[in-house]
Amino acid sequence: MGALSAPSFEYGGEEDAVEELLFSDPLVPVLGLDFYKGIPRSLYARLALSVDGTVFPLSEADYISFGGATFEWQFPGLTWMEGDEIDVKLIETATTTFDAASYTKTEGDTFDVTVTLGDSFENTLTLPIVVAHNGGATEADYSISPEELVFAPGDTSKTFSVTLVDDSRDDEGESLTLSFDDPHIRSGGTNETATVTITDNDPPEVDFGANSYTVAEGGMQMVTVALTSIPGSALTIPITKTDQDGATSADYSGVPANVMFSAGQTYAFFTLRATQDMEDDDDESVKLAFGTLPSVVQAGTTTEVTFDITDDDDPQVTVSFGAGAYTVAEGGMQAVAVTLKPTRSARWSFPSRRRPRAARLPPTTPACR
Repeated sequence: MGALSAPSFEYGGEEDAVEELLFSDPLVPVLGLDFYKGIPRSLYARLALSVDGTVFPLSEADYISFGGATFEWQFPGLTWMEGDEIDVKLIETATTTFDAASYTKTEGDTFDVTVTLGDSFENTLTLPIVVAHNGGATEADYSISPEELVFAPGDTSKTFSVTLVDDSRDDEGESLTLSFDDPHIRSGGTNETATVTITDNDPPEVDFGANSYTVAEGGMQMVTVALTSIPGSALTIPITKTDQDGATSADYSGVPANVMFSAGQTYAFFTLRATQDMEDDDDESVKLAFGTLPSVVQAGTTTEVTFDITDDDDPQVTVSFGAGAYTVAEGGMQAVAVTLKPTRSARWSFPSRRRPRAARLPPTTPACR
């Protein structure tokens, strides 16, 4: 037989109410209990056994079957071995009901939430408020005061306040779920949880999909413009362009003056096409940016995008001598420089041509007389 710690009873009970711990199966312990006979039958539905922190609700069926006499109660899911110390409590339970199943509030709002117990307690009950974060919400988005509800004996209703933080982030879609996780709370309340939907009061941000692209002549690049949240109405986002490094509007096409968003649309696209030409025009680029944005939109982090246009044309090569004339003595020599612009790593061959010199006549022989 296992050793039991002294049982405690929040409602009635006797210190020797736990008679014995039996083991019909190591995985299904059986506990012999002698319930306090003064508990009214109607209260059995409000009582539960807390065994090592695991709660097992009672019901009127237990009263009908056992009527306050000693009976054996099985605890599936718990595993004890002989010699284990087990904490057993007979506890009161009650349902909880929030005054609303859902609240929709805006950042910066403070509002009250009321919780009602289905029954009052014989002893003081302290309930910590449990908050689940949804849609990216964090503890920085709200505060609750008080963070736990204290019900004195006889109390059945308590109110706490929730304050939503007015931040500068565009964080649409956040919500909170309020509940209680306590062995004294049983299911059956009308609104056992409450959902707080946080309405963001910051305008959506607009961004380009990237801050740079490289496009070859004759190629194209799809450009994404994105909003961080769903707009409630149609939006027009102006686009500006700046030609750089010798580029002109003839070097590309497809850039609209405005990008249009319909209500509910968060992405828009356009395609920039680089013109295929025959000019040697390396290092050209064009920069796009947002123009003056409407008041219902704010600039995000990627507000400019640069397109580097890769040239695929060979440059025109010029060749020149290092000087226009040289003077060389008979029997002498002169190095002649030949220059290519721009330079090329390949070997080039240039045929040379000499200009013929005038023929030299022999000296004139005097005529014989």
